[in-house]
Amino acid sequence: MRNYLTLILFVILVSCSNSNPPIYYKCNGVIITRLDEINGEAESHFFYGYYDGKTPYPKSFIKSTYHGFDAEMDGYLIFLPNNKVEFVGKDGWFEKIGNDTNLNIKEFQVNGSFDNGMFITWHDSIQNKYGNIEYFTSYDSSDEKADNVKNHSFIKAEYTR
Repeated sequence: MRNYLTLILFVILVSCSNSNPPIYYKCNGVIITRLDEINGEAESHFFYGYYDGKTPYPKSFIKSTYHGFDAEMDGYLIFLPNNKVEFVGKDGWFEKIGNDTNLNIKEFQVNGSFDNGMFITWHDSIQNKYGNIEYFTSYDSSDEKADNVKNHSFIKAEYTR
């Protein structure tokens, strides 16, 4: 019976943990922590500041879910001069959880609807000059790294995988 309870406890602890170590994006003293595959799901959480998994879970974060046909997530982090960070979602669903004013989602909307033309204009304007912008993806970190090098991102990404 004791072995059975130990096994159940182990399964619960493992299932409630993150299956991937964090990724840290750093710029001018600001850190964004990214955790992927929350509880084994196609979901990522982005936190303002350093999060190591040992301290209490932050109450405010950007949540991205990416279920469906290709189950991928990608987008951009924009590190602003006022130490705030904006998220631009490209693939996946992004939502803000909590009320941390340092984290925001940049919307390309006209009359409440997504305006693809606004996004394309913005995207074209940053090519080869990311600077304070970092591309991220759930698909392949080598694609993420290559895109940021090619487009001259100043952000330091620390992959702990």
